[in-house]
Amino acid sequence: TGRLILKVLDESYYRQVLQFMQSGKELFDKYERDKPADYYTHEYHRQMLIYEKALIQKKVHLRLYVFLKTDPGKIIGTVSFSNFKRFPTKCCDIGYKVDPAYHHHGYGMEAVEKAIDVVFNEFGVRMLKAYIQPTNTPSMRLVENIGFEQKELIRKFAQIQGVYRDHYLYTLNNPL
Repeated sequence: TGRLILKVLDESYYRQVLQFMQSGKELFDKYERDKPADYYTHEYHRQMLIYEKALIQKKVHLRLYVFLKTDPGKIIGTVSFSNFKRFPTKCCDIGYKVDPAYHHHGYGMEAVEKAIDVVFNEFGVRMLKAYIQPTNTPSMRLVENIGFEQKELIRKFAQIQGVYRDHYLYTLNNPL
């Protein structure tokens, strides 16, 4: 994009990935599933990068890491796509996060818009789904500004911090 670099990483980036996850831990943990005991270790993230690369090659998962062009050595966010369904729906789920130190600069929207372009055009996805907790107003605003439509409230949808929490389902159709 004009200000960002989005790329797939290999296992050599495990230190930067761990640093990113630790820097946003307090915020990220409020909205993400519970993590395994070894999550905040170098080895966990090295292995995860190897695993994710294999899934990308199979076109069943995609995580793009976000860097500023002015600081290409530091991860400031991620945009990921998972749960790919092929026939007949050609849909998948989207997730994203930005280091809290980089909030309120439009980086999240810029990264998500570019990543959506990639998954629509290179993966042939026809519809995206975003599941967002009702308390996550900034995330709801982001997807709504991109054009996602709120469909329904799903009660006790996902376990977060040991509690099943409600989520809104948002969808975005490929305009092709």
